[in-house]
Amino acid sequence: MPNLTYMLVNFIYLAGMAVWVGGALAGLLIFQGDMRHAPRAGRSLARLIQVQTLALVAAGAAAAVKAVLWESARWPFLVRYLCLAAMGAAALYAVWRLAPALRDTPGGTAVTRAVPFLVTALVLGLLALLLS
Repeated sequence: MPNLTYMLVNFIYLAGMAVWVGGALAGLLIFQGDMRHAPRAGRSLARLIQVQTLALVAAGAAAAVKAVLWESARWPFLVRYLCLAAMGAAALYAVWRLAPALRDTPGGTAVTRAVPFLVTALVLGLLALLLS
């Protein structure tokens, strides 16, 4: 019989990571388009950052449960947890600095700061998914 608890925890982890990576891709597509609509795009990205952060919290909690109950301290798992920690730091930056700037002044420097965040989120998320 399969371990249903492990399957549920792993599903939560994978779903959270999929939302994180998908949010990064969606954000890059938002800013890839026409920048005449930057105010609306900035507000959309600010909301997307909130959803990404909630997904990362769920994925991080599921990863912590997996680490305690089922995984050993081998290098792929350690690299994955380093990626999750870096993603958490990026999410804190996005929530405290980037999202307010995108809501208040959605053009200019907020947009230029958003693109490196999204690329970083995408790379770290894909690496964490690859090592899961």
